[in-house]
Amino acid sequence: METSAQTDSSRPRIRWVRTVIGGVVLGLVVVLVGNLLFPEPREASEPPLLRGLPQTYEAATGALTDRARARFPVGTPESAVIAELLAQGFKVSPPSHYAQWQRKGVPCVQIARIWWSAEQNRVTKIEGLRNALCT
Repeated sequence: METSAQTDSSRPRIRWVRTVIGGVVLGLVVVLVGNLLFPEPREASEPPLLRGLPQTYEAATGALTDRARARFPVGTPESAVIAELLAQGFKVSPPSHYAQWQRKGVPCVQIARIWWSAEQNRVTKIEGLRNALCT
C-alpha cells in the first residue's frame, strides 16, 4: 500500500514527463503545419539541370540525359563537368565518373544521377537518371 508521501513524490516526475512529451508533440505539430502552410518551392531546391523535368521518372530520365548531353557534349573537358555539377549541388566522385544529387523527403528520397565516360580527360559519353527511393 502506498503512503501519501510516496504518491506525492511520484507526481512531480509524472508532470515532468507529461510536460516534455507535450513539448515534443507541440514542436512536431508546429513543424508539420509550417511545412504545409509554407512549403519550400520544389524547384527552388533543385539544381538548374533538374528544373522543369517531366513528372514521370522515365520521361525525366530521358530529358535529363538530353540536357546533360547538350550541356556537356562529347569533347567537353572532364574538369568542366565536375566543376559544373559541384556548383549545382551534386556530390561528385571523379574516379568513378559519377555524380549524384538527392533531396530527402517522406516517404521518398528524390535522386538524380549523372554518369560519364572520358578519354584523355574529355567526355566521350554522358547519361542521366532521375528516380526516387521510397520506403
